[in-house]
Amino acid sequence: MGLGDILDETIRLYRQQALVYIGLMALAFVPITILATLAGAGFGLSAFLDPRLLGSYDFWAGAAGTLVLFSLLFFVAFLLSQGAATEVAAGGFLAHPLQLRPAFASALRHFLGLLGITMLMGGLLLGAAVADLAATGLLFALNPLLGLAVLVLRVPVALLALLLYLASRALRRPPVRLLAILAMPLGAALYLGVRWSLFVQTLVLEGLGPRAALGRSWRLVDGYWWRTLGFLVLLAILVVVLQYAPGLLLGLVVFPAEALTQPGVFDNGLPLTYLATNLASALGWVIFGAVQWLAMTVYYYDLRIRKEAFDLELRVRRLRET
Repeated sequence: MGLGDILDETIRLYRQQALVYIGLMALAFVPITILATLAGAGFGLSAFLDPRLLGSYDFWAGAAGTLVLFSLLFFVAFLLSQGAATEVAAGGFLAHPLQLRPAFASALRHFLGLLGITMLMGGLLLGAAVADLAATGLLFALNPLLGLAVLVLRVPVALLALLLYLASRALRRPPVRLLAILAMPLGAALYLGVRWSLFVQTLVLEGLGPRAALGRSWRLVDGYWWRTLGFLVLLAILVVVLQYAPGLLLGLVVFPAEALTQPGVFDNGLPLTYLATNLASALGWVIFGAVQWLAMTVYYYDLRIRKEAFDLELRVRRLRET
């Protein structure tokens, strides 16, 4: 499948089980969002009724602790929804639709694996980024002119290497490709992130441990790095449009109305516009938040078809079932 075909298949599978995906995201995030909103409103109301609390250490310690607690809860919900949406997407692609209960049950079974691989991958990517920045800083410390020259020339060198890689078949070799990638700012982290981008699918759908799942993703993306990067960029644009366009559009309607009807509203931070855009963005997340994991699952199967003839395996399975 081409990248457009993968997105078409993503939309088709989403339409088939839209209520399941929406229910999945709502079940994972709506209760926590309501509790977090009530907690924030409680702290805000307390400070409004007694401004002296703003100078209290206990007040700010409680607010910070509440923020940390809900951040952890949102992180847990993110991991569970990620795993459950991947299971539902796989079931739809394989013509064995899953409902909410078995999808969440599978996500719970893989929760520790998802937690471990997210922390492992995050640490490795952070290490790669820090090493890149440290190397640049070291060059500046040793020779400021050399450091500046390297910093300025990185992007042109990366673009030149990419153009050479694309223009000549003779130059389509791993060293030229790596030069085009690693010469970019934070190129090492970008390279690793793309190679490991299918870590959720390999862990959840193949039952691998964190290290094995990263290795499996690495092998699947091998030879398709640029294609995978292009797909991730397209998917990021699609997700941003679907999730944040409702909030932006509603804000464009509410903002003029609020500004015209309440002249002093700018001093109060446009509360109605803020509330409306945040609610609309939250609604966009609930409705379309699972699309990114659905699309990544379709892309995972596309690479398996390309590299492992997985479509033939599917046909054999269906023949046996019939």
